Amino acid sequence: MRRGSHVTARTLCVHLLGYTHNQRSASTVFRRRPARNKAIRHVLSLHCLDGQTRPSPDGPGFLGQARLPSGWATASDNRVALSVRLWLVLLVATIVVWLIWQHRAHANLRALGTELEYSPGWAVGFWLIPIANLWKPFQVNRELWKASGDVNDWRSQRTWPVLGWWWASWISAGVLGRVAAAARESAETPMEIRSADIVDLLSTAVVVASAVLAILLVRSVIERQDRLAAAVPHVPTPPPPPPRPDASA
Repeated sequence: MRRGSHVTARTLCVHLLGYTHNQRSASTVFRRRPARNKAIRHVLSLHCLDGQTRPSPDGPGFLGQARLPSGWATASDNRVALSVRLWLVLLVATIVVWLIWQHRAHANLRALGTELEYSPGWAVGFWLIPIANLWKPFQVNRELWKASGDVNDWRSQRTWPVLGWWWASWISAGVLGRVAAAARESAETPMEIRSADIVDLLSTAVVVASAVLAILLVRSVIERQDRLAAAVPHVPTPPPPPPRPDASA
């Protein structure tokens, strides 16, 4: 085997995860170096942790041996950057569509003569106001769901449990996302990086659950408003006035 054709997994992980090994100490001490590539660190952290007790197939070793394909790091960076851009586009599109639906759903109730506490403008605005967006959008959507089922006595209706689960999952996902971001920024060891990724995955799972519950909410509001509109007596449009006789006739 030619010299340099393989890189030991220990050297690879230590180099790419951003740590140096202090040989002067009897114990293994890792000193933090500037992060070179977060994407590579996250991908390799699980491999490094999994292989810490595996001997090298060619003799005593820390993690065995691993080969780093040419251009692998650049390709990985490109994939991560593309996925982030795609995620941002989908996020902005989802926010815009959601706010448009929120405004129109409230406007529909106003058109049916329903008396509401929140206007269509505030139904959108509360999402954009810090602190208030922690509970006001829930109240807005609770009113929207109730009023979509009954024009006159909607305040006496019980709150649909899905509304509570939806809002709880939405707030929980936001909290978990911030915890994961803070943990990732302060991570100093592969184990800490792995823990941050686990919290991030949990946050993503909660976001997915919140999205499913939001879909159920939208479908329920649409169905209730359709039934409500069908129950409202239809007032025939008056015929147009007859043409005025020609003054010259």
